[in-house]
Amino acid sequence: KGVMLTHGNAVATGAAIAGGLDLGPQDTYQSPFPLFTSSGFHFNLMSAWWAGATMVVEPEVDLEATLLRMTRERTTVFCAVPAVYIFMLDTFDPASHDLSAMRVFDYGGAPMAREVIRRLAEVFPHVELRQTYGLTEAGPSGTFLPGRDVLRKLGSLGTSMPMCDVRVMRADGSETDPGEMGEIVMRGPAVSQGYYKRPDATAETFRDGWLWTGDLAQRDADGYLFYMDRSKDVIIRGGYNITSMEIENAIFEHPGVKEVAVVSVPHEKLGEDVCAFVVVQAGEPPVQEDLITFVAARLADYKVPRRWVFVPELPRNPTGKVLKNRLREKARQDVL
Repeated sequence: KGVMLTHGNAVATGAAIAGGLDLGPQDTYQSPFPLFTSSGFHFNLMSAWWAGATMVVEPEVDLEATLLRMTRERTTVFCAVPAVYIFMLDTFDPASHDLSAMRVFDYGGAPMAREVIRRLAEVFPHVELRQTYGLTEAGPSGTFLPGRDVLRKLGSLGTSMPMCDVRVMRADGSETDPGEMGEIVMRGPAVSQGYYKRPDATAETFRDGWLWTGDLAQRDADGYLFYMDRSKDVIIRGGYNITSMEIENAIFEHPGVKEVAVVSVPHEKLGEDVCAFVVVQAGEPPVQEDLITFVAARLADYKVPRRWVFVPELPRNPTGKVLKNRLREKARQDVL
């Protein structure tokens, strides 16, 4: 789908992100997002331009080179997807990498496992962690979770960023109650007018002035959003709705797990079952029985994956998002 974004959308996104990150002329902002993406161009470059900050563009995805560049450029703000931070924790060496100038690690583009957030806070106690949620159709703009709330509201997407109205709604367009799951919708000056030459898709996604994201969430009593899953990623096992993120967070707590992605797989009697793709840490990998026991102590039985696939890496797109459609296809081919 070609998302139609105007110059006005781009400027609105830059202003919103600059405000959310407290960017100023004194900052050096670094990110590995390619500039041909809305994250690289609108989120990063336009926000640096709006604030008058220095922008350091990554020519490659190489964590050692990235850390050395942070050291050399005295980077103050870094923005990346969760996978980059996972590999950064493995690569960072305080004897070789000086990140004393860093003040903000911003992460978004995909859910960050709670265990990774805790590890980042331990390894980089002087750096403020900030969660960003948005999507290309919104500029990308959406929500911010400031550092003071990252551990207090662990796993939250935060609240609406400047110039963006974000809510959680039922299918009928009414707002959900606290603790009730619904779809994230948003509106504001950064939101696109629709898809290029796709009137049907535009009508389905942009309704009554709102962008319907396809992301499921719930809000707490304080108004903070908590991401649950993509609507298409919810697994329906024997009539039970299961969010993949809840299972991924439980598996990720195992010290032998480096990365994990959970998808549905066809089941003759239950309709769908739970399949986990796991990347293990270097060294002795955890055995399947060990992981089942570990997860069973944390989740209800119907949520425990019945299929486990160990892989050297997870498939990703150029911005680092896990391609779950490929994993679903592989899981289904293995079953069928």
